[in-house]
Amino acid sequence: MGGKVRVVFKQYPLSNQCNPALNRDMHPAACPGAIWSMAANDQGKFWEYADKVFENMANLMPKEGDEAAKKAGLDANLERFAKEAGVDIAKARAYMDSKKWEPRLKKDLEEAGKAKVGGTPSIFINGRQYNDNPTPDAIKKAIEGLLSKK
Repeated sequence: MGGKVRVVFKQYPLSNQCNPALNRDMHPAACPGAIWSMAANDQGKFWEYADKVFENMANLMPKEGDEAAKKAGLDANLERFAKEAGVDIAKARAYMDSKKWEPRLKKDLEEAGKAKVGGTPSIFINGRQYNDNPTPDAIKKAIEGLLSKK
C-alpha cells in the first residue's frame, strides 16, 4: 500500500484534566501522556514515543502511594519513555511549558466532537468510523478494499 495510505493520530485524552467533553477523569495518565506525545512530535519522535508508552501502558502510573507520589511517578515514567524514544528532554519541557501544544489539542478535540468520538481508540477510514475496535487484519482488509475501487 506504499504511498497510498496515511495514518493520522489525533489526541482524545480520556480525562477532564484537559478534555472538556468529559465529565470525569477516566484515565489520569491521558493528559500528561498526550502532552508528552505532542512534545515528542515537535521533535519528529511521535511514533517512537507512542510505541514506548503503549508497550508500557500497564505501568504508566505507580499503583502505590498518595496522589502526589503517583503523579510524580507518572511524570518520571513519561520522561523516561521520551528519553528512550530519543526525545531531547530539555526541549520537550520547554515546549510543554510554553503551552505550544494547546492549539493542537483544542483542534483535535473539536474534530473529535464533530465526528462524535466518544472513546479510544477510534478508527476512521475515509470518514467511516469503525466502532468495534477492529483487528489489524480487518483494518488492512478495509483499506485494501478501498484501494481496489480506485
